Amino acid sequence: MLAAGRVVLDPGSFISDLIGAPNRGVVSYTRMHHWSNKLDVFMMATENGPGVEGVKVSPQGTRQEVPKGAPARPAAASRRLLTKKAKLCLAAALAIVLVLVVREVSVRVINSDRTPEAAVREYVQLISDGKYEAASKLVNPDENYSECKMLSNKTFSGVKGAVKFDSINSFKYDENSNSATVNVVISVNGRFMESELRLQLSKTRRGINNWKVISPLLVNVVFQGHPYLYSYKIGSVVLDVGYTEYVGYGSSISCAMYPGVYNIEGQSVNPEYVEINSVGKQFVAVAMQHGSTDSESDFYASFEFNKHFTVKPTEKLKTWALPQIQSRIKSCASISYPRKDNSCPVQTWSSDYINVKALEVKALPTALYSVAYVNGTSLIAARADAVIRVTTAESTGTSGQEISETKDFYYNAVGIVDFDKERQPVLKWSI
Repeated sequence: MLAAGRVVLDPGSFISDLIGAPNRGVVSYTRMHHWSNKLDVFMMATENGPGVEGVKVSPQGTRQEVPKGAPARPAAASRRLLTKKAKLCLAAALAIVLVLVVREVSVRVINSDRTPEAAVREYVQLISDGKYEAASKLVNPDENYSECKMLSNKTFSGVKGAVKFDSINSFKYDENSNSATVNVVISVNGRFMESELRLQLSKTRRGINNWKVISPLLVNVVFQGHPYLYSYKIGSVVLDVGYTEYVGYGSSISCAMYPGVYNIEGQSVNPEYVEINSVGKQFVAVAMQHGSTDSESDFYASFEFNKHFTVKPTEKLKTWALPQIQSRIKSCASISYPRKDNSCPVQTWSSDYINVKALEVKALPTALYSVAYVNGTSLIAARADAVIRVTTAESTGTSGQEISETKDFYYNAVGIVDFDKERQPVLKWSI
């Protein structure tokens, strides 16, 4: 474009020249193709400004040399004054074009940062910061996932940065539904985990992309129950594992949790009798490595009680257990006791000893042999040694004379510590 003998490169300064030159007699030739495509403005000459003799502007906007000696075009025929209204219309048209161009460029720049990866990064960052409730608002988990209430900020251990976005190793886009499926890889306290996430694409009226994660990034953690465990405490959230009154493992429960590092405490069924202490290990909620033959295992992790806690009987339990065992030994040595009970010495009830005439405790324990937690059974066994005297009588010969025999039998009494519905200790017996 030429104006007053110079090439105008800047549209803004060009418009200023146009508007501000009523006294300079600016003459222009303007041709506008469709304003959304191309606008060519050609300026010629000024009456008062520098001349442009020797330069001819063609309708196509190219410069042509005027042959020397050719008659000059009459000034009146070659110049038309640009009215103020025309100047304003021209400026407005050019401004519209500039706005459209700027808008298109702006949308492309904005969309370059609004990618599926960016949406996943934002989601993972909320999880990493322990903003679990914000993550749940961003990606609403299924109601079944939240029944344990483990997706609360109250479960956060305070360890930020334990969860980190690593990469997206696959991306599948469905044009029909404007949705995508990605396999995202994250690290949780240095352990890698891969999970499949779904995203949905929507666009604003201006064409700006809005990618939204629509499937939650969760780990299903199976919490093991335990005979002496009443509940777990994750952060400040209490998880009841369903204590049941029987000797053996308590029931287990599966809870959805965000990947991360958690502080978990075990609450004893009755801390007066049994202590449950943490070994100082934080639990890392991370799914099993991707590629397991069992596809469901990719989504599960197990919280194993014995890896994170120790069980210790208290002095009160030891004091309580001794008279319980003594009473049991006395019962086994009672002739009126229904002795067909394999927790009592076999000599007191076996058919081989049907002629038992007398039973008595020869030696009653005054102290427990041991009270200890047995890892293999996950139970506390209280042991004490006793001696039971057994007298038998048999008839011999034709006279029917009775021959008596007295023997002492060693008895290792073993009581298994259990708790009833009121969470009070009871002993169950074993040989």
